Amino acid sequence: MKRSWFLLFFALIALWPARLPGETCTAAPVREPPRLDSPVWQTVPAYSLVRLPRFGLRFPPKVQFAWTATDLWFRFEVRDDDLVDEAPDGLESGLYLFADAIELFARPAGSRGYWEFHFTAGGKFGAIHFPSRGRRMPSNVRYLPMPGLACTVERDGTLNDGSDHDRCWYGLARIPFTGIADRGIPFRPGARLEIQVASVGYSVWADQDERALLHYAGGDDDSHNLANWVPLEFQP
Repeated sequence: MKRSWFLLFFALIALWPARLPGETCTAAPVREPPRLDSPVWQTVPAYSLVRLPRFGLRFPPKVQFAWTATDLWFRFEVRDDDLVDEAPDGLESGLYLFADAIELFARPAGSRGYWEFHFTAGGKFGAIHFPSRGRRMPSNVRYLPMPGLACTVERDGTLNDGSDHDRCWYGLARIPFTGIADRGIPFRPGARLEIQVASVGYSVWADQDERALLHYAGGDDDSHNLANWVPLEFQP
């Protein structure tokens, strides 16, 4: 029954238009907190990540954004034939070094500081705050508490078993606006954010690590490079 639900779900996804972000992405307003399988996601714009030049990418992840009065909702879908999450419990940073992961970078327009959020195929997550690109010091590279930050992950496949072919993992993250503001970065619901999304995938069936960005303008492929970020505008 679960397998049939997954097949139907991804058949519907295949029919949705997945767009490259271009110069702007949008977050759609929703009246109530959405679920991972809420019908609203069928009408929210979906954006495909693009391969980085030095890496492979067989299955481009797709991401979507929505918002309520108190939270940003970040949804992602990742086709993956080898689901991996070997990150130890209590890890203080670097989940993407141990697991298939999606990273969301976000900063209010005009701010020097920014947030980096990590979400893994095993359901782990963390938030890092950098005061600026010029102060990415070891003291900053650690996960910080953010009340209300949450992530729901579903998988179609077996975690950490490289002997079989898996199918996908997908998730929905809740990022509270108050959490962003609590670290001294001015922000209000509906204001424009500048964002980047990065993905990393490890698979016994791939020739190398597979990595992608939401938007890649050429040159430096560092996910922290603000030149590759795009505005996220909140639809009224």
